[in-house]
Amino acid sequence: MRPTAIILKKIPKGEYDDLIICYTKHEGKQTYQAKGVKRHTSLQANHLDILNLIDFSLVRGNGHPIITSANCLDSFGGIKSSLKSLAASFVVVDYFDKFIFAAQRDDKLWDFLNETLQEYNRLSGDNNTDWNPVIQKTKHDFIRTLGYHGDTLASHLSGAPLESLRFVQKVIQ
Repeated sequence: MRPTAIILKKIPKGEYDDLIICYTKHEGKQTYQAKGVKRHTSLQANHLDILNLIDFSLVRGNGHPIITSANCLDSFGGIKSSLKSLAASFVVVDYFDKFIFAAQRDDKLWDFLNETLQEYNRLSGDNNTDWNPVIQKTKHDFIRTLGYHGDTLASHLSGAPLESLRFVQKVIQ
């Protein structure tokens, strides 16, 4: 069975490679290496885009495991076609980047991430969506999923302000 993941972040590594940070269904947050994805001939590059739901194959490397093949199951095209929904999605990605430790499986977090992106994808088609309450509900639900009281401020948990929240407020105004 091939692992399933949602790509959260890409970090450049060398001239042609990327480190892919994703949240996997069975292993939690993981970092993998994608070799040659920046080459214009790469067949994997489009599959390994941020916010894509993918399944993939791995081989063990000296450092990070290496993605040998990837298949995009859902690109969340609606999210990517709307700046407001994309900005809101990056808040969710920022939460997973800052709050979630590596290699800790959590089915509730997987369901939260997948369902939130599905909902944002659905809402992106409605130009009348008021994203402020949607983002507030997402923040509340995320903190509750982590096991904290829903009124806890995310910045208190992370110890630092979340720049994505400032960015999304500028975009949705």
